[in-house]
Amino acid sequence: MGIVHCNMKIPENLSTPLLAGQWTIRKLLTSETAAVREHMLRLDLDARRSRFFCGMGDAALRAHCDAIFAGGGIILGAFIAGVLRGIGELRRENPVWQRSAEVAFSVERPFQGLGIGTELLRRLIEMAGRRAIRTVHLHCLVDNLAARSIARGAGGAMHYADGVISAEITQPRRTAESMMR
Repeated sequence: MGIVHCNMKIPENLSTPLLAGQWTIRKLLTSETAAVREHMLRLDLDARRSRFFCGMGDAALRAHCDAIFAGGGIILGAFIAGVLRGIGELRRENPVWQRSAEVAFSVERPFQGLGIGTELLRRLIEMAGRRAIRTVHLHCLVDNLAARSIARGAGGAMHYADGVISAEITQPRRTAESMMR
């Protein structure tokens, strides 16, 4: 997929230099459900808790993976040496005519800290802008310092309630000039 240019401003600090040959990010296809399932099953208990707000068992993860492409969301995958190691999801919030969406991502523990989560979010924000989505929400547990840092770097307004941090990332309105670029 490569870095795609769009007509919305992405914060400069969300640019992650990709080292050639180390990892790639691209949109996943429904035919890659098995790779998504394998990735999710490799998540340790803490990573599952961070992603789903509970320690999901294998059966629940399999069910989630079987339905991950339903509902018209966008699923991006981060590959290292050809193996799916991270996933980013963008889903419109209901009702669909609202200009808001939720993002979520997971990165396997050995591959955290490489900027994969940051790059997944950056690309999902770009894709949201191309779909006229003005507000992107990211929710994480209060102890998920990595996700909080990524959301803060994206300029998210942070709100706390009941052990959950919710970041609201609002995109500037598109102008006629920006749509011509």
